[in-house]
Amino acid sequence: MVLLLIDFGASRIKSCLYDTDRECFLNIFSTPGASLNNIDKVSLRTLDESFNQHIQYHKNFNAIIICCEMHGFILCKDIKDLLDCEYISWRVNSKINKDYENRYEKSNYKNKTGITLRSGLPYCNLINHDLFEKDAHFLTLTDALILLNGEWMNKSPLHLAAATAMYDIFKKEWITELCVDNHRYYSSLHDFSKPLGYITKDTKEQIPIFGGLGDLQASIFSIDINKDIVNLNLGTGSQISMLYDKTDTQYYDLRPLNNNNYISTITHIPCGRALQMYVNIFSSKKSQLEFWESLFKGDSTKIELTEKYPLGIFPGSYNYNSNFNVSSLSEYAVKPSTLAIHLKRELFTQYQEIIKNISVTRDVNKILITGSLGNKIENFSDILQTYTGIECNTSSNEFDSTLIGLKNFYIEQNISL
Repeated sequence: MVLLLIDFGASRIKSCLYDTDRECFLNIFSTPGASLNNIDKVSLRTLDESFNQHIQYHKNFNAIIICCEMHGFILCKDIKDLLDCEYISWRVNSKINKDYENRYEKSNYKNKTGITLRSGLPYCNLINHDLFEKDAHFLTLTDALILLNGEWMNKSPLHLAAATAMYDIFKKEWITELCVDNHRYYSSLHDFSKPLGYITKDTKEQIPIFGGLGDLQASIFSIDINKDIVNLNLGTGSQISMLYDKTDTQYYDLRPLNNNNYISTITHIPCGRALQMYVNIFSSKKSQLEFWESLFKGDSTKIELTEKYPLGIFPGSYNYNSNFNVSSLSEYAVKPSTLAIHLKRELFTQYQEIIKNISVTRDVNKILITGSLGNKIENFSDILQTYTGIECNTSSNEFDSTLIGLKNFYIEQNISL
């Protein structure tokens, strides 16, 4: 049997085949994601074309296992007009409405949702935009892609529902008082062995689609994690996660993993997107290449740095600095190599700080690193080990950790077709 594994990521949409009989990966394929152009709202027509581009490229497979970026949604008044609707991503980044934030905190909703309110979450975007449809169908990206290409089972994926800050992750149901504007919210599918729906291929063949995992959870499925191991996942943003322990404090957010397992996580830690914003100040390709070359290979210990270039440049991100605006930085004010080395030091320092905080209440014996940036930065695990004093290992594989995680998810759930 052959599986099509798809990661609908913010920076890239990646896919490959996995042959379950031969136990091998085949045919890596990648197309740009919306965040490369910093698009906060994108037409479903465009995303559907990307989805079908991957389906047509791989052609022959028996099932699809999918994951995607977690904090986006679609509002659709009439399903027949779905193709003309917009996908509203976390990049909309609405400021938090203080009245709603106070109500959320006073009612201790985090104890149910597992989520600390921050800019960009679906709940925050919904309560700040009067232009959005009222009384509409609230759909996740996978819901919409299945509806546009076949038969949807009217069940939203558990991980994506849980990422809205409107969902009780323990009772596995929507929190009615947080669901605004009378939208129709669909119950979640938390039996991962069952399909979310079926797509119809050119041959009229019905292909089941499983998963609907968050990209964070897919990365965690790629590694062997236990209670004394921490996962650092590097992507458009980065996250530090571990298996949930009942002694964990409010310092962490919680996300469902599988069955009744949860992960404690620190999210919205600046990474690829913040670095790209700095790269964009340079107009020449030569300067941009110099930046990336220095970031990937430069030694951050050999340059004295006096200026402060923060990574927390987006509202809601870890160590957000509201007083700094990257767009005001002139490309002539700093050399690309110097800027890259500084940001590299900032990158490792933020992880050092977070791991230090975790170690106050947790015994951390190993850090497992996933995501492509960990392989691109030379000696990443050795450098992080120097910063933290903890053994670090980087997942080294030509296939993205999310795609490996989707394969492992399939095997663990014992999905049968």
